[in-house]
Amino acid sequence: MSPRIAVGAKYLANRPIAEVVAAARSCGADGLELAERHLARALEAVDDASADPVGLCADAGVKLVGAKLADLSPGPGADDLAEPVSVLCEQIGAASRIGLPSLSFSTGRRDTLSMDAVVRAVRRLLPVAEASGVRVWAANRSGSRLEQIEDLRRFVAMLRHPALRLRIDTGEFHAAAVNPRDVLAEFGDVTGAVVLSDWRGRDEVPIGQGRVNLSGIVADLLRADYDGWLVVNVRGGAEAAHANPIQRVREMIAAGAGE
Repeated sequence: MSPRIAVGAKYLANRPIAEVVAAARSCGADGLELAERHLARALEAVDDASADPVGLCADAGVKLVGAKLADLSPGPGADDLAEPVSVLCEQIGAASRIGLPSLSFSTGRRDTLSMDAVVRAVRRLLPVAEASGVRVWAANRSGSRLEQIEDLRRFVAMLRHPALRLRIDTGEFHAAAVNPRDVLAEFGDVTGAVVLSDWRGRDEVPIGQGRVNLSGIVADLLRADYDGWLVVNVRGGAEAAHANPIQRVREMIAAGAGE
């Protein structure tokens, strides 16, 4: 089975939910990952059909993948995540009520946040996620506590749980001088989503304009029978009109399947 592709709303956070769903459909995507602002909007307007992501996605024939939240990060000078974890637990409950299957989060800066604090925090929220039927995806980010492959090894070894998956961003690993192909070879079985982002230096650029070997990554995932989501950040506007990034990824899948 060909991997499913979702539009990531990283660059569409200020757009109305209905417009983002329409963009996912017009790109030919199978699914949609919302931004945190969309989740907040859906909760503020529970009786507004134009802000209901579940209904809008169902009508458009697009699978709702989940939402990407902000960093799980302590206040200045702190190493205690009690308050942000409480907020995330509330968001998990809210996601369950409106029908979101997953929420993903990245962590605070590695120079101010310990791995022990992250592990304690995630252990607290996992029972809430399991009871709510919502999966949580831990995301890597350059400069964060989950930046290096060694970080993931420790994190996963201490926190294997059916409600927890990884959200691997290829470009963020590239920016951290980590080969994302090595990461996926080791952690593909616990990965719920792979964000196919292309980067040049420390900047994300449109797919095909950076230095990340996305074609090789896609071929690796096909050989490993990866069954999670591929997420592609769509910018919209002139860029989307010029080159549909979803189509670019489908071409990579076709090429990889032929190897």
